[in-house]
Amino acid sequence: MLIHSEKPQDILKAGAFNKEDPMHLKPIHATYLLDKTYILSAMGLLSQDYPDKAVRIMKKYLVQV
Repeated sequence: MLIHSEKPQDILKAGAFNKEDPMHLKPIHATYLLDKTYILSAMGLLSQDYPDKAVRIMKKYLVQV
């Protein structure tokens, strides 16, 4: 759903820190990344045996919004 949105950062910001509701533990300065190529589940499996390779692939293909 997020990858097809015109403004995914607006949806993702709903999970960020809110001054009106400071009791919830949420990040104040978050970096938002999208998995436009649907690789996260595969990288979870790959990371069990090759964690360094999985991280390198994710850094290459996840897109910052």
